[in-house]
Amino acid sequence: MNAYYCFVNFGWPPSKYEALPLREKVLISHFIHKELQSRKKR
Repeated sequence: MNAYYCFVNFGWPPSKYEALPLREKVLISHFIHKELQSRKKR
């Protein structure tokens, strides 16, 4: 799901997301979760 989100919202190919270190993938996952929560509140 995270690679799809980055593709749709940032135009990243899935390979760009997959090439990230695990630590950055986890951080992006938290960013996505926070963004989705804030969208629900609006």
